[in-house]
Amino acid sequence: MLSRKPHSKLWLYFTGVVFATVFVVFICITLFWIILFELNVIELSPKDRHIPIVVLALGSLLLGTVIALFVGKLIIRPIQSISNAFDELSKGNFNVRVAEHGKVIEIREMAQRFNAMTYDLSHIETLRSDFVANVSHEFKTPIASIEGYATLLQNHNLSREKHDHYVGKILENSRRLSNLSGNILMLSKLENQETVLDQSEYRLDEQIRKCILMLEHKWSPKKIEFDMELPKIYYYGSESLLEQVWNNIIDNAIKHSPIGGYIRIAIDI
Repeated sequence: MLSRKPHSKLWLYFTGVVFATVFVVFICITLFWIILFELNVIELSPKDRHIPIVVLALGSLLLGTVIALFVGKLIIRPIQSISNAFDELSKGNFNVRVAEHGKVIEIREMAQRFNAMTYDLSHIETLRSDFVANVSHEFKTPIASIEGYATLLQNHNLSREKHDHYVGKILENSRRLSNLSGNILMLSKLENQETVLDQSEYRLDEQIRKCILMLEHKWSPKKIEFDMELPKIYYYGSESLLEQVWNNIIDNAIKHSPIGGYIRIAIDI
């Protein structure tokens, strides 16, 4: 819920302008009355009749008060509410919203655009948090593997076969780290609307099968079965970037599937 500011200079400025305008109008009417009396256009002297002047002054002040309250409720209060919402937004609160039922079209459109902006920002922040969590997880796995195999290599009694196997695993996970770093740079380019250059035509169905096989160590212990309907299809785009997308989607599907679960993957053409 938005917190109200205890004081608003906008209210003071607007009230001052309204009462200054009413005061000027009152002075002008009085001067006009005096001029008409001096020209003998009217017989009622402002010097002899003070009651109409007092009534006019009180009426003008009352009218100014009504105008100030009405316009303040119609314009100033929604603007102040949006200003408070921007303060909340600057603090990182992307769930803040403002009322969209204002009677002034411009204020209502401003509120709608603000709410649309905060809605998009909240989703971007969610995606960014998920991306950071996924990337941290993806980096953690190959780093742990490299550390583990490097520790095993410190054993000088290893056979040649095991030594070559561990070195191969270290190289494999090093390439994986390199690909992850490249994908992050690629996403940064996409975020900055830069052109992706490494685009080519490749088999999309084969890429998905490859991603499933790469995650075998995760779905095999859970005895998850796959129902794949992957017809032969070619796709033109960034192969490495899209591979990361499939890896994340399939990994999440495996993670949230029960033991002995069932995952269906199909390409609809």
